Amino acid sequence: MRQPSKEERAKETSLFKLAAADTVINSSIVVFAIVTGSLTLIGEAYRSMLMLTILFYSVWVLRALHRDRLHRFQYGVEKIEQFVWILVGLGLLISGFWVARTVVETVLSSQPAASPLGLTLAALVNAINTLVNVTGWFALVAASRTDDSEVYRAQIRVRFTMMVSSLFLQGTLTASALAKDAAIALVLDAVGAIFVVAVMVYSGVSTIVRALPNLLDAPAPADLVALIRKTVTAVVPEGNIRSIRTRRSGRLTFAEVAVTDSAFASVDALRAQTVTIKQALSAEGAEIDFTVVVTPDRAPDRTGDQTKK
Repeated sequence: MRQPSKEERAKETSLFKLAAADTVINSSIVVFAIVTGSLTLIGEAYRSMLMLTILFYSVWVLRALHRDRLHRFQYGVEKIEQFVWILVGLGLLISGFWVARTVVETVLSSQPAASPLGLTLAALVNAINTLVNVTGWFALVAASRTDDSEVYRAQIRVRFTMMVSSLFLQGTLTASALAKDAAIALVLDAVGAIFVVAVMVYSGVSTIVRALPNLLDAPAPADLVALIRKTVTAVVPEGNIRSIRTRRSGRLTFAEVAVTDSAFASVDALRAQTVTIKQALSAEGAEIDFTVVVTPDRAPDRTGDQTKK
């Protein structure tokens, strides 16, 4: 088993500390949400528990990546990392719609709003949660590097969203706790909960939109496909190129170029030119797993060529 580096251990430690702190604060949020009846705190309780579950899963995936426990996946683990993004997005969407229903039911209900004492307790609990989110985000950023895995990047983005959300909620909760009119307090509390819903839905949709193309093997962007074709045609005559197929997998793109068997004079020439193409693509900053497939001259054109018009 591979031993993680110092930087990787620092990332794991940051996430472990966050998971421990989140477990304590989330348990408190759930208890106080039930006791106080605060809409904002109820919304935070739903969101925080979902995010805590995903955080533990992310920690497991990150530890497995750092120790090479997933090396059996011969095409890499990018799809597993993108699955983490999908879980985050679905968790945010589900909790967002759940909180929205809670807000509507409470506002239209004849039940009394949360008491001033309840709102004060809610504001105090959220203040602790805000402190955890702010310090947690700074800790994750401090341990971040340019080669961060998608799992770690996802946690940085989630923690930033949580930090912004809790900072806004702190203002609405404090204002509702200080309000002398019960109706005004309810409106302020509802505004905070609605903000949580908006943040969760927006973040959930954008996260899923980002990850889904990678899980569905969507083709690379048009500009990257054009770069691949330009690089290949600098080495292989255009007439010898039968197709160019690509698929996204996180930051990595798989590209397969099918050429006729007359494109290269020998196997050694094929290997040498393939290396040249890979080096040229790497010099452009493109992360591409590049493959050349040789087909007989008489083979019909494949229908997977993305660059034909």
